[in-house]
Amino acid sequence: MKLIYRLLSIIFLIGSILWLPPTKAATISEQAQVIDEVISLCNYYNTYCSVRIVDDFRNVAYTKNNDITISNTLANNFPKDELRGILYHELGHVLNQHSQKGQAIMNQIQTMGKSITPLEAKQIRHRFEYEADAKATQLLYENKKPQSLSKALMRISKGRDRNKDTISHPSTNQRVRNINKYYLMLRKNAYGY
Repeated sequence: MKLIYRLLSIIFLIGSILWLPPTKAATISEQAQVIDEVISLCNYYNTYCSVRIVDDFRNVAYTKNNDITISNTLANNFPKDELRGILYHELGHVLNQHSQKGQAIMNQIQTMGKSITPLEAKQIRHRFEYEADAKATQLLYENKKPQSLSKALMRISKGRDRNKDTISHPSTNQRVRNINKYYLMLRKNAYGY
């Protein structure tokens, strides 16, 4: 009898999760609040950055130099905490100066009379993604914000192969594992557990 109740409880729990209403997207004022947080963090680190929302039907976010761009689709469909996670990731690219470092690497290779191979480009881009994920995780933790980057990455990759690397990004599952490990390390260092 206990086994039946336990099974029914598990089935009820799974059913409840599957029937939860969709997550509430960030309002316009919440979007503005998160953007203000990002600009404030840039100022705190004595770094210029800008954030803009552009019309695009895809869930995209990217950074070129110190200019962060997100699509209106992403901004209008993601909850506030997940939007923050994505923007903090992009801020990680800014604070780590990935655009400038990438350009410096390209210039150095060209000065030697060589060109970058696709494998080298992939390795550099993947390293930058991991570094931006780590910086976002650190910023979320230090600013007492929910660790929401993992959820946001899973939402972005919904319907795609989450175990597959691309030329520009490591697999979502590997990124999420790294983010979760780093977050646990931050907690352990702070609290001893």
